[in-house]
Amino acid sequence: MPGMAGTSGAACAQGRADAAAREAVCVAPPSRGLTVGVLCAAAAYLYARLFTLRGIPFLTGGDQAYFWEYAERMLHGQRPYVDFFQFTPPGTDFFYLTLFKIFGARVWVTNAAILALGVALCWVCLRIASAIMERGLAVLATAVFLVLIYARLQNGTHHWFSALLVLAAVAVAIEGQSTGRMAAAGALLGASCFFTQTHGVMALGAFVLWIAWREWDPTRSGNETRVHRMGRTLGALLLGFCAGLGAIGAYGMATVGLGRLWYFEVTYVGRHMLRGMGGGYLGLPDDAFAWRQAVSLAPVLFVYALLPAIYPVALTVVWREGRCGSAKMARANRGAGLVALVGISWLAEVAVSPNWLRVYAVAMPGIILLLWLVGRSGRWRSRLAALAWIGIACMTVHQTAVKHHHPYATMLLPAGAAAMNQVHAEKLGWLMQRTQPGQYFFEPFGPGLAFSLQLRNPAFADDISRPEYVAQAIQQLEEKRVRYVLWSAWLNRDDLGSLWKTHLPELRGYITQRYERVKVFTGGDEVWERK
Repeated sequence: MPGMAGTSGAACAQGRADAAAREAVCVAPPSRGLTVGVLCAAAAYLYARLFTLRGIPFLTGGDQAYFWEYAERMLHGQRPYVDFFQFTPPGTDFFYLTLFKIFGARVWVTNAAILALGVALCWVCLRIASAIMERGLAVLATAVFLVLIYARLQNGTHHWFSALLVLAAVAVAIEGQSTGRMAAAGALLGASCFFTQTHGVMALGAFVLWIAWREWDPTRSGNETRVHRMGRTLGALLLGFCAGLGAIGAYGMATVGLGRLWYFEVTYVGRHMLRGMGGGYLGLPDDAFAWRQAVSLAPVLFVYALLPAIYPVALTVVWREGRCGSAKMARANRGAGLVALVGISWLAEVAVSPNWLRVYAVAMPGIILLLWLVGRSGRWRSRLAALAWIGIACMTVHQTAVKHHHPYATMLLPAGAAAMNQVHAEKLGWLMQRTQPGQYFFEPFGPGLAFSLQLRNPAFADDISRPEYVAQAIQQLEEKRVRYVLWSAWLNRDDLGSLWKTHLPELRGYITQRYERVKVFTGGDEVWERK
């Protein structure tokens, strides 16, 4: 209709004008000097968060401690799925195993790994952001991701490794859509499945949608040629994905068998892990809504609100501006579309079983698109960017100051010198006087102290919510005559899930019968010694 045509023409004309203004500030890969400067700044910031001014590593923990333990068990010749429990692919285990073989199982090695992983994520964030927005905003997007997301967790768990490979695939595809690049992107997506089963698979679906949208245009002639080109591109992507997946899956199939591999990575996860984990509402920290947590909760709620809101908005902008402006800006818009589709696929994945670690680990696409939209805010762009820089600078100074001015103790542990808070110092000091490296030591709720003390887990699994693993742990504790058990105060809480409450009394009864409590630490954790 004439009226609608006029409106559409005016919108596209306005879109061309806006695109020309944005192109004037340059959408281009970052220079080598800029990249080196940003990465050096990121490394310095992470170093200040992970090491004292004297170069002593701060003691870290969290989910990553599981993979440190798995790597140590592999150092002793054990195999995942056979000799110890594992429900994620063993890529993260092998990463830490390689580091431990080269440098030794030391606290500084794990902290250096967290630092290197963060720098690598910043590099890929800068590459993706620079492909769809001006360099200044790309640097800001990298800073926001580093300070707001990655540094809050400092957790080198499997989520980050798989996310790094998927985002590297996005960077490869954005910078050029040749058949070779798409094959390389597919291989990176397949390789990401060596760390997390689902990140690469979900992102593969996003890539397929993106290729179909990019190649298919029914309003133009020559669609048969486009169909052929789309087929070649999709074929290259899928071939690369299968090659990457097959290469990393060969180890598991050769050493433990496809049946066992499928049970732990697929069947077990589907039956027992697809439920909210991490406690609290929507997987937020258990004490997230306490008044004393109001300041620290604000960034978490911001991320939770940002991700489901930013992707529909970004896709709408991409759809409206898709054919407006120069070829360079159209390519940038298509890149933003891929980032949004990958972000949506990841959000759908973690929504099945959310916790805040998982949400944070898939937040980079949302952060990039937030700054991409800031670049489209017209006269508000410079003001919003300035406010963001001020906020990030304040957070950086505050986080670093709190880290170094908070009281901590320094101890020489079997895994090397480390700085820690007084609660950990009390536990480690007491246990270090009574244990020797290589001795068996059981922590039912998961590894926390064993790595620092170089102690070994006697049980196949720490999962005491499953009856078969509780019985097996009791049997192994008895066979190996484990001297000490650390009973976490968390296990005494009243709000444990039904599975924990069902099978926990059996283990507690065995420990009460065969062990005696010899120490209660600040915070309620208990040490039980074999009678």
